[in-house]
Amino acid sequence: MTEGRSVLRESALVCVLLAGGVYLIVGRLFVKGWTLVEGDTWMLYYPAKAYCFSLLKQGEFPLWTPNLFFGFPLFAEAQAGVLYPLSVVFLFLPTWVALNVSIAIRLVLAGLFMFLYVRTLDRNGWAAALSAVTFACGGYLIAQLRHENVENALIWLPLILLAVRRWVTTGNRRALALAGTGIGVSFLAGYFFISLLVLLTASAYAILFICFARKDGTMRDGRPLHWAGGLAAIGLMGIGLAGIQILPNYELAQHSIRAGGLAYDVSTQVSVSPFHLICFFFPKFFGYPPDGSVWGLWRSNPIDLVAYLGILPLLLAVGAILIRRDWHTRFFAVVAGTALLLALGQFSPLWRLLHVLPVFSMMRTPARFLSLVAFSGAVLAGLGLDAVMRPSGAAQPRLRRYGRLVVRGAGLIVIASLASEWVVAAARPAIITTGRWFIDRFVYGQSVHRGSLEHYYTLLDQSYAQLAQVARITHPYIYIPVLYVIGSALFIWWVTRQSRGQAAAGLVSLLIAGSDLVLFGRLYNSLIPQNFYEQKQYYVEVMEKDTGLFRYCFAPLNDSMRNYDALLFHQQDIQGYSPLQMERHEELIETLRPQAASLASASAIPLLNLLNIKYIITGDSLTQDWAVVRFNEGMRVYENRAVLPRAFVVPTARFVPTRDRALAAVADTSFNPHETVIIEGERPEHLDPQGERMAKAAPTDSSGQTHTPRADIIRYGNHEVVIEVISGGGYLVLTDTYYPGWRAEVDGIERSILLADYHFRAVNLDPGRHRVRFWYDPLSFKVGAGLSLLSLGAILGLMLAPRRTPP
Repeated sequence: MTEGRSVLRESALVCVLLAGGVYLIVGRLFVKGWTLVEGDTWMLYYPAKAYCFSLLKQGEFPLWTPNLFFGFPLFAEAQAGVLYPLSVVFLFLPTWVALNVSIAIRLVLAGLFMFLYVRTLDRNGWAAALSAVTFACGGYLIAQLRHENVENALIWLPLILLAVRRWVTTGNRRALALAGTGIGVSFLAGYFFISLLVLLTASAYAILFICFARKDGTMRDGRPLHWAGGLAAIGLMGIGLAGIQILPNYELAQHSIRAGGLAYDVSTQVSVSPFHLICFFFPKFFGYPPDGSVWGLWRSNPIDLVAYLGILPLLLAVGAILIRRDWHTRFFAVVAGTALLLALGQFSPLWRLLHVLPVFSMMRTPARFLSLVAFSGAVLAGLGLDAVMRPSGAAQPRLRRYGRLVVRGAGLIVIASLASEWVVAAARPAIITTGRWFIDRFVYGQSVHRGSLEHYYTLLDQSYAQLAQVARITHPYIYIPVLYVIGSALFIWWVTRQSRGQAAAGLVSLLIAGSDLVLFGRLYNSLIPQNFYEQKQYYVEVMEKDTGLFRYCFAPLNDSMRNYDALLFHQQDIQGYSPLQMERHEELIETLRPQAASLASASAIPLLNLLNIKYIITGDSLTQDWAVVRFNEGMRVYENRAVLPRAFVVPTARFVPTRDRALAAVADTSFNPHETVIIEGERPEHLDPQGERMAKAAPTDSSGQTHTPRADIIRYGNHEVVIEVISGGGYLVLTDTYYPGWRAEVDGIERSILLADYHFRAVNLDPGRHRVRFWYDPLSFKVGAGLSLLSLGAILGLMLAPRRTPP
């Protein structure tokens, strides 16, 4: 059998193996017809995908949505992954079915790509299959199922490395194009943090591989310019292919809460605590979400702390480092070690160094670096299995030392587990003292931990009680991992003492690692019937009866798990949920928050009326300008009778030079937004010294007949708003987000859009009747699309070019 057919046959078998593993872990999705719930799937991915792909099915590209944040460039945010190739299933299937299918596809692809890559390193199908199972079914990808963009961005890394390896060793230009495509697709997934890590890892790998290939003579061409040009081509093709997504995202980032970087203590949210490293051997030590037993520093976000490889893969990864002497092993060991140090975040000096760098200064959640720990660990597990199955003569002494180390280490873990209950009880004073030091040093006083010192000390006492409960050999969180430690140690001892039966060794390794990972992951993610997402809340039923144009909010203005309901049910919420929330939007919400915390009358809160908030869902009792329209289990839906329309004519402008003064002006309770518009910028010279332009008392038409100033919205779409206006001059105010890419014309003549009332749009009007049109035409999207088309052309050119004849 030829090598190509052998790889094809093995790949097919691995796909069957992976499909079986995926079914055992997430098969409930398909058996019950349920789907994921909780976290970002509930708050963001499901609603965003349902919304975006419903528009695509209607022939409209979802660049902008008016349903969130007073209007928001939803495509630029990238979270919906609209142009990610595997998202095509959302065009043809119901959202909940597509979500489930996409989970299975990406896990199988993750394992397949890993198998193909590792097999090229050692030509050992069993070792490559172990790497595939460890990566696809490992704790990191299973815990991150609800963060689909994280996984979609990561799974292409082994394919990129495979393509780089093939390009360097054969000079194959199609492999060059494949590497660039993989990078581009990773960025199109919509989670740039992970894609940047993929790009950096692939770049470092390519440079080192070229250096070692030149040294051992396995490369096709030794010219430095040739390889420099190839590396540049990979990066340019990859970034260019995703330019249609990257440029709009960059533009949004400059207007977001992350512009200029995050504060250090904010950036370190969800750092991996040193105590959490015990979870590499005891993955449920700090609790298991389905059991409701999560405890520790980041109990509200345990999923980002998971990087469980399985006991046997972890031991084999250590074995690869101790036994092998090739540069691949050292490379992935360094990547895993560096990534782990960075994942420690606030507990490691490396994060402070990284935080000052451009781009990285905008990122938080250091635990995301566990993605590279999981990836590198899976590669090393396969290399380690190959090292113990087929050791070279020179490696025999290292192999024996490794075998002894595993047996002794397993013995120590067993003894420590047997004694843990007594040790924890006897060491209570030292544990509490250490815990209080940890709180004083790393928790209390941090901006993201706002509780009192006494509050955290109380949590410490609770954590000790949970520690005492878990740290017992009779607890399933302990004795099950201990059994796998013993079984894995016996397997390694057996393999290192026999030279035949590689198939048996490979099958046993897959059985041990696979069963371990299935036991960990099969219940990890919460599921719910798919119709849960489609169930309308009582307030939606109220607002659907109102055919007007309005917004709604909750009081108090807290983040809600229903922040994206507005997308599902085509309503317009003043809030939302986005890592790139616009800075001005957040400042307006924070200004409104104390005013809306105790509502008495809408007329006393001009900002609330300006924002076109017609309905408020609250447990408060409101009077005067409010009318209760629905009562539901303690929550009321109120209608604001003093609300201003979305578009209106204002006779007077007040110009202010700075954004701070603009915000203060709209926050002033004496501000009358229907009489004066706050324009941010310098006062034009043709206006009077007070910066005001007074409209006529009443506009007149050509016959001299007077009319009341008015603005009627005759078309309101996602990307276009058309308004018929009668005015005596002044300004048309549209309380939709002011953002680059929006353009305006009055009676067919383009006009500049003014930044009005801190965050909205206005145009200057002459007296009379006018038709005003706003439309969204973002330059960043068009330039990005051009770059993507150029890159796609280059990739296709390389793919379709005739193969060069080897010399």
